[in-house]
Amino acid sequence: MPCCIAKYCHVTFENNPLNAHFHQLVKKPAMHSQCLAKCGRPPWTDKEVCSLHFVDKDYHNFHQNQARLVKQLLLKSNAVPSIFS
Repeated sequence: MPCCIAKYCHVTFENNPLNAHFHQLVKKPAMHSQCLAKCGRPPWTDKEVCSLHFVDKDYHNFHQNQARLVKQLLLKSNAVPSIFS
């Protein structure tokens, strides 16, 4: 079951009132570590981050998704979570 690894985020597959999407962390070691550090998690954590922690420009197809032309958001390969409030 997906759950967001961002510290203090309680979004899960079952508890998802804002209909957030879940994204796997990037596999590149440097980017993976950077994502985990931003999320406030130890380096051995390997789960998912919800879409609430990314900005529009982090996606290839954000506007198409908003217009309901595509279902799935495609995260750019260099995207790092940046929203934590």
